[in-house]
Amino acid sequence: MNSTKTVRYFFAAFGLVTVLAHSSLGLEPPVLRLSMETEPMSMDWHAHRSAVDRFILSFMMRGLLRYDTNSKPICDLCRKYSVSEDKKVYRFELNTDVPWSDGGRLDAKQFVDSFRRLLDPVNRFKAAEEFRVIQGALQPDKKWDFKKLEVKAENAERLEIKLAQPLAFFPDLLTSVAAFPIRKELLKDSTGVLHVREAVLGPYQLAEWQKGKRIVIEGNSKYSAVRPVYRVEFLIGARPVQVEKFKQGKIDILSSPTTEDLFNLSPRQMQVNSYWATRFLTFNTKLKPSSDPSFRRSILYGLERDVLPSFLKNGERRATGAIPPGLSGYRELPLVTMDLTHAQAERHRAVPWPKVVELKILTRNTATEVLVGQWLLEQLEKIKIHAKLQIKDDRSYFNDLESGKFEAVLMTAGFNIANPTDWLRTFTTQAASNRLGWAHVAYDRLVEQMVVDTHAIDFEKHLDQATQLLEVQEAVVIPLGYPTLPFLLGPRVQRFIVTPFGDPDLVNIELKR
Repeated sequence: MNSTKTVRYFFAAFGLVTVLAHSSLGLEPPVLRLSMETEPMSMDWHAHRSAVDRFILSFMMRGLLRYDTNSKPICDLCRKYSVSEDKKVYRFELNTDVPWSDGGRLDAKQFVDSFRRLLDPVNRFKAAEEFRVIQGALQPDKKWDFKKLEVKAENAERLEIKLAQPLAFFPDLLTSVAAFPIRKELLKDSTGVLHVREAVLGPYQLAEWQKGKRIVIEGNSKYSAVRPVYRVEFLIGARPVQVEKFKQGKIDILSSPTTEDLFNLSPRQMQVNSYWATRFLTFNTKLKPSSDPSFRRSILYGLERDVLPSFLKNGERRATGAIPPGLSGYRELPLVTMDLTHAQAERHRAVPWPKVVELKILTRNTATEVLVGQWLLEQLEKIKIHAKLQIKDDRSYFNDLESGKFEAVLMTAGFNIANPTDWLRTFTTQAASNRLGWAHVAYDRLVEQMVVDTHAIDFEKHLDQATQLLEVQEAVVIPLGYPTLPFLLGPRVQRFIVTPFGDPDLVNIELKR
């Protein structure tokens, strides 16, 4: 399961790279300094695994399509595109006037090279799973021949992509970082550092990366659109150090402030932004007792989820379902609320358990997720489940998640496209991203119908049935809350707005004059 759609609350801080775009003198300010709780695992857009990877790359690269203000895919590096009547063939006319930062020309062959590398089974890129729908991506004999991949460059300006079957949200996938073009001579390893130092298409390129200390990006001189600030420094370090630097004016934006921070750093302006993300608890259904739906439902009915926002005190919103507000399938009222009697009934319905059940919960080592984990421990004690947190750094967390080395896992899914079907598909039986071991024929059928053609079915009805299976009948996913993006602004910043995906809006920025 791609949890690259995991925690983004610190992204609000990143969004402030845009805040100085309109200085009173109309000049590009020299530098902006931001706190950063964790750093990228890779700057190779094919090898990206975390939301941090995705986010930092979005400052340096661009793709075929991007979202407009209504979250609809439109051309970015293309001038126009068309789709065949059978929804299987996509044709793009590229904007080859967009130069790489080293002066190189954008060429359709760079997208062909990108998809060949992404989909080569030898590379085992996690992001490849979503693009297996491209014709020729998989061969029956498992000996993949990239020449059979139906991604063709007619010439430098014309690109054609053929799908094995229609995929309703394929244009949405082309907005993601995995679909960015490559200059293959600059991708020498899995880090991608050489590429983003030497040649990029976005407003910035990598200037410096001191592991564990800071990441510096600087302006791409070939980028012609408005750039908010020339130099951006992402400062990595222990939270007490970051708080002290913010207090001294050495950091302009402090992400994810605690209530103690608000007290000690007042008066400071706090801003909270919502975005499309859901925090949830899920299980390895291959292991006991999580393999028993009654065990999972006992947890579902045993959690007083309404109190989590007041426990966190960071702007977290009450969860009413797996799909957050603003996306198709969101519901205003929860299907289930706490009911300890029902929780005990589910417990007795299951295979007999010990008097006290032990459960290990995998979680990332961030302040908010550890706090949510502690809340879960208290809640589960009420139904005699003794839980223990397994707190891991990002690399260990994703390794354990992807290899199935967990009993339960606390996750934050950030929706990277404006269609929840892509996320729902990660729970289907055959999905490579399904690390839970869960299989359900009716669920698979519902999602498959939504994937192929959203117009031929009652889409909202299918969504409702699929999420009810996940959340209640099988209780594979237990929504806990809708996270937000809280941060404290330094004296130079008035406010900024983020997109529904938690990314900065480069236009709606206000500065203190």
